Amino acid sequence: MTRAVVIAGMGVNCSAGATLAAFRSSLREGRHGLSPLEGIPVSRSNATASQIKSVSPTLPGRLRRIARTAISEALAHAGIAAGSDEARRMGLYFATVSGDGHTAERLFGEVPEPAEMTRRHRLALATFPSGTLADRLARDFGLEGPRQVNSNACASGLIALAAATYAIRTGRIDAAVVCGADQLKPITYWGADRSGIIGPTVRPFHRLRNGTVFGDGAGAVVIEAAEHALARGARPLAEIAGVALGCSDDPHEIIPQLEGSGIARCIAAALAEAGLAPQDIGYINCHASGTVNIDISEYAAIRKAFGAAADDIPVSATKSFTGHLSSASAIIELVVAIDAVATGYLPETLGLDDPDPKLPLRHVPKGGLQALPRPALSLSMGGGGVNTAAVLKPLPEAGAPPLGAAAPPRATPAAPPRLVAALTLSGAAPRSLGSRTGAGLHWLPLADLDTLSGGEANAHYNRAARLALAATTGLVARTGLSEEELRSERLALVVATALGGTATWSDLLARTYAINPRHITPSMALSHGAHLGATLTARAFGIVGPTVTLTCGETSGLAALALVCDMMALGLIDRALVCGVDIADEPTCRAHRLLGMPDLAPRDAATAMLIEAPGIGSNRPALGRLAAVAETSRAVGAGRPGETAAQASLAAARACTSVDLSRCRIVEAAASGGDGPLAALAAALAETLSECGDAPEEGAAPPATLALVAAGRGGVGATAILQHGGWT
Repeated sequence: MTRAVVIAGMGVNCSAGATLAAFRSSLREGRHGLSPLEGIPVSRSNATASQIKSVSPTLPGRLRRIARTAISEALAHAGIAAGSDEARRMGLYFATVSGDGHTAERLFGEVPEPAEMTRRHRLALATFPSGTLADRLARDFGLEGPRQVNSNACASGLIALAAATYAIRTGRIDAAVVCGADQLKPITYWGADRSGIIGPTVRPFHRLRNGTVFGDGAGAVVIEAAEHALARGARPLAEIAGVALGCSDDPHEIIPQLEGSGIARCIAAALAEAGLAPQDIGYINCHASGTVNIDISEYAAIRKAFGAAADDIPVSATKSFTGHLSSASAIIELVVAIDAVATGYLPETLGLDDPDPKLPLRHVPKGGLQALPRPALSLSMGGGGVNTAAVLKPLPEAGAPPLGAAAPPRATPAAPPRLVAALTLSGAAPRSLGSRTGAGLHWLPLADLDTLSGGEANAHYNRAARLALAATTGLVARTGLSEEELRSERLALVVATALGGTATWSDLLARTYAINPRHITPSMALSHGAHLGATLTARAFGIVGPTVTLTCGETSGLAALALVCDMMALGLIDRALVCGVDIADEPTCRAHRLLGMPDLAPRDAATAMLIEAPGIGSNRPALGRLAAVAETSRAVGAGRPGETAAQASLAAARACTSVDLSRCRIVEAAASGGDGPLAALAAALAETLSECGDAPEEGAAPPATLALVAAGRGGVGATAILQHGGWT
């Protein structure tokens, strides 16, 4: 049995409502937040947007301000004061496609030489990475638990919800803030429009729908273990009964799978986790963006998952109110579903005066619908084939057994997950890895990149994406993973990176936009971005299980291991491919030079690992077992005495394992991007195995342990404890 997880607070900031109350009023009164586009030249007459006009589009740190409003409201709604002891124990799970990088993008064409740098330039460059935005928000509210950031296109928000829910269910944390936030930027608008996504308005499921409308926004929820919320006197709103992640067959950067099997698998998995039948669902909030193909795909998925029951389930698409807000949409739409579960109010789909007869669903009628509270489903889909589904349940009625009255035991597997193999792709062979080739630890030179990443067929994709594919390809070949294992819904793919190809993408599009935005091509807009390494890998191997890209910065690799361990502890997956990757691309190296930190620039490298759950019948020998993975954070520059985030993560990891740590070797990973901690873990393991031997003889000393500690520049720390040797 695992812990029940509930929603304790909500916050919204978008053009359809700058507060939760205002947003609820818009839904009930049929008022959308769309308006004429401002501050960006119009492309092809698509001049509608859903911008937040109260925050200047040129204001530095604009997205931080937008997100801060939503998080502040969610914490207040949950009855938690910022900076309190309760807040300090909470994690922050943040979702964003491109973070707060707009200021840096505007400066790409004018960044001076180091001697001419101003504070404005330095701040813009320093806050470009997505993880930096989460660092600053955590500092704003005093959140010192795990700090994860993911960038998985428009499904990012529900992936953040899933990661936080899993961490609470396993007992790693008791509560978390989950936030999705994005803003409309010139290069986003022009890139999307030149790719044929943007239309003159947004009309989901309409017979004449012809595109979507982008905008600004943030949504936030506070989630907690039920017993923790009730113990502090909170009044929960709904239970998170099931969350499922997956990938479409043969995923594309933006074209959805029209027959909908990927999202249908997610719906089925979320229902199964919630213990519900299709006919138990009383409302579906659809991803429906108003583009022709997304609506076709989602309709097909609902029909596959619900069958004839789909005729009786009210559905609506609230992007008709808010526009498409990228990572924020998933959380704001989750808020709509929570409201439906808590109050029974189901909003309409605005402007649906002529539903597409080829997509027959039970659309909520004009004016909305008041119904009895029942379980609800919220769906989000993202470019790159990422699919997500969340099922919410009403809280028990008076007289029913209280939810989470007694805390169930921590969810742990019979034994820790097994590290089966690791492969590093880099410019020079680490001495330790070179000596371990053939024993589960491998190295390949960068010269193999083109061959391993698909050659000319994938040459137009960013280098980070191709490095991720190459490292994973090399690992799959050496571990002998079968097609059946790779195509199982119980295999996850998690890619960890500080920037991925985002810097290349922003630099290219920003400079092109400055010259002439009409020179932007679809390939410029779609062939870059943090999540494309996962897309290329999933496409190459037919992966359909959970597919996640973490962009937390220097600790991303260990955050990926933490997510995988949580999913295995909960019995959601049997195997995982984890890949850490970053590149020394020109804009990133230029930024480090200008900031006076050239030695901290990432390298061109990727490290992939195969992790397997215990007891799945695999005959692959283990290099070690992941006894514990912990993440913590501390405010940077706050002047509070005490341990660092890295020290705190080591203490937390030690506290949650019963493994003998008397022979624990502690290794600190250098800050070097997403690849760094995983590469350091593999190298340290190789050195340790060389010193102590792979498998001690019977009666020898107990297995030794290795603790790999990583620290991020934003006050984040993470530790993985690996037990190695001493078993058959």
